[in-house]
Amino acid sequence: KAGIVTVICNPSTGQSLTLPRLKTRIRVEAESYLGYDPIAKQFKVLSACDDGKEFHVLTLGTKKLSWRLVECCIRHYSSGKWICISGVLYYIAAEPRSSSRESMVVCFDLRTEKFSFVNLLRRFNRSHSTTLTNYNGRLGFLMSSEDYYVTRSCKRFELWVLRDVAKHEWSRHVYVLPPVWKGV
Repeated sequence: KAGIVTVICNPSTGQSLTLPRLKTRIRVEAESYLGYDPIAKQFKVLSACDDGKEFHVLTLGTKKLSWRLVECCIRHYSSGKWICISGVLYYIAAEPRSSSRESMVVCFDLRTEKFSFVNLLRRFNRSHSTTLTNYNGRLGFLMSSEDYYVTRSCKRFELWVLRDVAKHEWSRHVYVLPPVWKGV
């Protein structure tokens, strides 16, 4: 059978590693995220099946690469936007019953292999245009104040920073761009 093969490449060394095939209960596609746990000094891959129910982890650098099933209490679908900051994978997702395509940020701790969730503010419902960024070791959402994307026509942009995961607290920073910005 032909199938999708997942390969991780290091462009600086030219090395590549083919990941083992993910065996799921039902035939589904999967979205995979690469992250680094700085405490254990390990690279891990989290694979989220598109049925929103099954999640697997693979630790790189072990003698026998094998996927492990991890439990998640909330069924969700990934938007494909992700970032790894200080050993935590963050990605935007939605619950199946949600009317929005993006309703939460999923936080996956690579060391403990546990999930947590942060509700998105209504302001982020346009998150298809949001860029996830590392802002001083915290998750940041970079977005235009007036358009969907930060472009030359923007007069300002916003940076929302996740200050406290447990309390779902965000801080907002607004940056006004100089008139010269349009010609850059």
